[in-house]
Amino acid sequence: MTPGAGRPAGIALVAVLGLALLAGCEGDPEPTAVERADAGGTTDAEVVTPTPEAGPAPDAAEPRDADPGEPEPEPPRYEPAVPLQPRSEPLAVWTGQEALVIGGVDIRDEVRRDGAAYLPGQGWRALARAPTPLSAAYAAAWTGQALLVVEPTVPAVLRYDPEADAWEEREAPEAARRLGAVAGWSGAELLLAGGSHPDDEAAGGVQDRDDAWAYDPRADRWRELDPLPSGPRPGAVGGWTDAGLVVAGGRDEGFEPVGDTVRYDPEDEAWEPLDDVPEEVPLGGEVVWTGQELVALAGAGGVALEPGAGEWRVLAERGEPPGVGEQLVWTGDTLLVVGGLAFAVDDDGVTARARDSVTAYDPAEDAWSAWPPAPLEARQAAAVAWTDAGLFVWGGDDGRFEDLTRFDDGALLEDPEGDWRRLEP
Repeated sequence: MTPGAGRPAGIALVAVLGLALLAGCEGDPEPTAVERADAGGTTDAEVVTPTPEAGPAPDAAEPRDADPGEPEPEPPRYEPAVPLQPRSEPLAVWTGQEALVIGGVDIRDEVRRDGAAYLPGQGWRALARAPTPLSAAYAAAWTGQALLVVEPTVPAVLRYDPEADAWEEREAPEAARRLGAVAGWSGAELLLAGGSHPDDEAAGGVQDRDDAWAYDPRADRWRELDPLPSGPRPGAVGGWTDAGLVVAGGRDEGFEPVGDTVRYDPEDEAWEPLDDVPEEVPLGGEVVWTGQELVALAGAGGVALEPGAGEWRVLAERGEPPGVGEQLVWTGDTLLVVGGLAFAVDDDGVTARARDSVTAYDPAEDAWSAWPPAPLEARQAAAVAWTDAGLFVWGGDDGRFEDLTRFDDGALLEDPEGDWRRLEP
């Protein structure tokens, strides 16, 4: 995740708005039928991208011996209709079987606790409600068996087991109370570095952090790591790679972009400096680990880091203006860039509109191509995942500064030569 990833101005805006929402996460109000209809939703239904990790996930609880007298649990029941109301910024993850859509911000700008799972070919099932409201702004990671989310308002670390459809909540240190951190699952621990912490005495109400932490879910133990050697870097991007946790870019105290790149090796328990991001590249936005490179959008193209060698390369240009809030998905051989915001400046000022594009990057050819856009209204901040049945997109909003509309529909695309299939709202 949990929860994400260019977006120089967008990152700062999302972090500030996200921190402002922390105080509004007390409940999980139900919008009225009129409000839901006005938002484009139905009136009779409710409705870290974490990268999946290969190999065993040692976070699982000790196996319990089954009671031979207990009946076998009933299999989940799936329905065509989405059991969620319109929303944007939900946590989204593909478990290997289902696409989980959890939390998010509803049409009242309230953060939600409910969620649903989509199984391609069968439909939706409602999930148990999280102990507290959640959104994609929170640090999250998929372990291979469970979703871990660092919830900053309590603070707490939440663990969701989709097989048991159950949440666990455990205390987290006050230092974990942050947004915008770089997070990743190492195979044994959830690593967390940087980000911003609510602070009423700091400028803008937030304090940028350079500390780093590791959480072992089996032992329920937090430990503090060495701080980031480059100091606080709001807006930094990164994630887990086969060479450790990478943290790159961000902004300095003057809000100027920096190219510092470091890697944390859990075996050596130390940060190692890597080559800086190329100066001509305005790094920002989301990143995705391909199994060989950490790829990030940057301007009209992007950059990729081979973490073992510590070297960046500049990607070919996409041929379209850069956006803000674009979402990245790795299919196994192709990087997909979905939606995002485009800005226009005219006599009336700056306007923002969501995009409906799906752009594909082939690392082997260093080339971009266009996939067919979804048969949906243009959107950003949706639940996006690559599944066994193709590209999954659900929810999101139209990105308008005024009269924002949030959605409760979605679609699935198997491949660039195939057809989109709308999901029933």
